[in-house]
Amino acid sequence: MAKFMLKDLKNKHLYIVVTIYLAILLSAFNVYAGDLTLEWDAPTTNTDGSSLSDIAGYTLYYGIASDTYDHSIDVGNVTTYKVTNLVDGTTYYFVVTVRDTSGNESESSNQLITTTDAPPAPEPEITINDSVAPVDDLHIPFGDITEFNSSDQSITVANDGNEDLVIGNITQADQLSTPFRTLTDNCSSQHVAPSGKCSFTVRFSPDTVGQFSDVINIPSNDSSESMTAIALNGTGLSSATNNPPSKPQPKSPKNRGKGYGRKVDFKWKKSSDPDGDTVSYQLNICEDPDLTTGCIMESNILADTGQDIYYAGIGSFSIGLLFFGIVIILPFNKEPCRKLHLFVATIAVTGMFFLVSCGRGGDNSVTSSNSTFSQEEITREVSEFRSSTTYYWQIVADDGKGGKTFSDVWSFETK
Repeated sequence: MAKFMLKDLKNKHLYIVVTIYLAILLSAFNVYAGDLTLEWDAPTTNTDGSSLSDIAGYTLYYGIASDTYDHSIDVGNVTTYKVTNLVDGTTYYFVVTVRDTSGNESESSNQLITTTDAPPAPEPEITINDSVAPVDDLHIPFGDITEFNSSDQSITVANDGNEDLVIGNITQADQLSTPFRTLTDNCSSQHVAPSGKCSFTVRFSPDTVGQFSDVINIPSNDSSESMTAIALNGTGLSSATNNPPSKPQPKSPKNRGKGYGRKVDFKWKKSSDPDGDTVSYQLNICEDPDLTTGCIMESNILADTGQDIYYAGIGSFSIGLLFFGIVIILPFNKEPCRKLHLFVATIAVTGMFFLVSCGRGGDNSVTSSNSTFSQEEITREVSEFRSSTTYYWQIVADDGKGGKTFSDVWSFETK
């Protein structure tokens, strides 16, 4: 067979399809390695013009000087290949040849010259999130708080760069009259390593009625953001009258959503009560937007049934069992009865420890009937919906003292 040359490749060109996209630490001398994907067109004819049909594979040659190739790779019979472990910031020269099943190798293709990207310069990058959605907007709205009560929100400072983030002293714009206070400050004067983070807490505790605002300033060595400001605001309400809960926020089923089945999980964000009152909820589900026709009412959904109450109940019952065990054994001093009542007392005490261990669950939610409560939201499961029907739903937050707040009305369709 006549020798064929790669110059007869279609368009006789070698293409870069992806530049270096992955940088990893290669050694202790800050040398970085990357990957480069090359692509070329397969030849269709031999040098004598005859059809080429017995390609066995390709060989890729490359080096760091023109026409000097220190590396060769048998890439097989493919027209795309990824070269790995290239050094960032270096110019490379590539050619490729093709061979047939008889071992004949073509001349080199055109030479491709490319310079890999230089490694990124060391630079810290500050990222700040807070506990109020949206978490990355540098704004914490505390909402309404009755005077002499308080609300805490957390702020997390992360370093998304590749050099230590040095944080200065975190301050507030108003140091004297503001009802905002910085607590548990684990960030001021700290060095945060790459991918590391720290956090602190801000408390809003109004002692008068009115609207308040302040700014938290976070200085750092991030060259593009040397001072980051977080806006704070909140409203102090009078303690002389009852204040209603905050407006419930529906989350699921999505407004105007479609394709729901006969069983639906309703989710909404919990309301906060500025007076600190316990909030219960009523879930109204009807077949008209005025919530008057074909309604399902789910009432007295309590969001504040926490584990502390649950433990207290278990603890009281367990202590009762303990005393019961003690009492039943004390009156029986005769030998025939002593062993029997010792056994019964042992069972009672064992039951106490069993119930205590069962009560101390490891999660942060409590499920009551078909409702689940988490720190931020409530889920209520409702069944037996009719198919091909549009339903409208609303949540009513009730503080039990005459204060009620209504959510927006959302709708969904069953399939």
